[in-house]
Amino acid sequence: MNEGQPEAAVRHKFADYFYNPVTLAGMILSVLVLVVEAVLWATEMFLGVESPYFGLVLYLILPPFFGLGILLIPAGAWWTRRRLRRSPGTAVTKHIHIDFANPVHRNTAFAFILGGMVILVMSAAGIYQTYHFTESSTFCGEVCHKVMEPQFTVYKTSPHASINCASCHIGAGASYFAKSKITGSYQIYAVLTDNYPKPIPAPIKNLRPAQETCEQCHWPQHFYSPKERTSPHFLSDEKNTPVPVRLMVNVGGGRVGKGQTGIHLHMNINHVIEYIPYDDTREAIAWVRATDRITGEISEYRSKSLTISDSELFARPARRVDCIDCHNRPSHKFLSPQKIVNEALEAGTLDRTLPYIKREAVRALDKSYASRSEAMAGIAAALHDFYSEQYPAIEQTNPRRITDAILAVQDMHNKSQFPEMRVRWKAYPDHIGHLESPGCFRCHTDDMVSTKGKTMTRDCKTCHTFLKPETSGGWQARSYIEAPGFEHPGDVGDMWKETACHECHQGGAELY
Repeated sequence: MNEGQPEAAVRHKFADYFYNPVTLAGMILSVLVLVVEAVLWATEMFLGVESPYFGLVLYLILPPFFGLGILLIPAGAWWTRRRLRRSPGTAVTKHIHIDFANPVHRNTAFAFILGGMVILVMSAAGIYQTYHFTESSTFCGEVCHKVMEPQFTVYKTSPHASINCASCHIGAGASYFAKSKITGSYQIYAVLTDNYPKPIPAPIKNLRPAQETCEQCHWPQHFYSPKERTSPHFLSDEKNTPVPVRLMVNVGGGRVGKGQTGIHLHMNINHVIEYIPYDDTREAIAWVRATDRITGEISEYRSKSLTISDSELFARPARRVDCIDCHNRPSHKFLSPQKIVNEALEAGTLDRTLPYIKREAVRALDKSYASRSEAMAGIAAALHDFYSEQYPAIEQTNPRRITDAILAVQDMHNKSQFPEMRVRWKAYPDHIGHLESPGCFRCHTDDMVSTKGKTMTRDCKTCHTFLKPETSGGWQARSYIEAPGFEHPGDVGDMWKETACHECHQGGAELY
């Protein structure tokens, strides 16, 4: 620091090495970044402006530029001192000499100490805020808006909407946090280069085990009593006749050492259930093994229809059943046209007195559109053309009914289908139940046979009991009398007993 120079020649408050273009540029850059961050932070805090891009700029974009500015300050001084040492006739020594009796040295040291303390405090606060921002649902869902729009849209109306994405996708602990940031680096590259699959593949291969995420809130050892469930369903006739399906779902559960019944028998309590999927989607199951932890009994089942050798089969990794194998869409459920229209008719957001609205709404939603704008135009045209041709009196006397129906169906499309990402209900089948996708029937089918020749159970009453409808008080009345059996709407005979539901019902316009 100014070593070798006479005291009288010192004209600066700081060492002469810091008076160079590089250091000056670093100071200007760091101060400018601080000012911009202060303005953005004040705007966000005091004016109540909420935007994911505020956080993106504040905690991810500006900090690296601030760090660059800080690094340029000593880098410029080092570069200047190195250049002077190589110049002939200079008195710059090889080693840095600090003399606190020299006011220039004191000023420089004080500036570095004070600046270092400020940077340390700011860095700690910045790292803390950056951590929380990158763990927030806003960061996950809105920063990468185009890619994550489908998932984020349905998440906001899911049962887990109050839980941050990271709580399930990452969970607690440093190891999975680090893994998520490593994989996230490639995802950022993929988004920037527009090099990602459409739709995003599911299931996620490296998703954290449910025991470390779901079970932090949900307790599988708890025994759940049967739960009543009413599934709204409307026929595709002119009156949109309601035919609700009422069940008592045998959830069950239980602790180790105690009797277990119901659907949660699948959980890892008294039983360990493992399976080998035939494909990456886990829609086709080739092999299942159930181990009773109390008796030690082991049962192995294998699909008869999937022709695969033992060597090829057991070369695939076996997966232990956990929550996600059945509850595979806990927060990102894309409803089929059938389900979303049934729910809208039930809730009253779609006018059930409009003739054939169930059928026509499903048909409009079932069509494949290249973009959202094309979908909006197609839905409007389909419904308007139908009612203007078949029910011109409605259009003449009360056209608002048709307009409201069009708006409602368009809203359903925007909440369940995303053409730009090629996302529809068929891209992400829901394994709960077995109406529109194999679901339970991935394993519970006559095709799955044990080594002892026993087929996997598919008795309806194992998981649910049908309730008898109450006719005296209207279809909404409640009774808890067991029905003799399932009564399939329409005259289909006994076909429903021998055919899996999803073989006919696929969620679209092919069957109502």
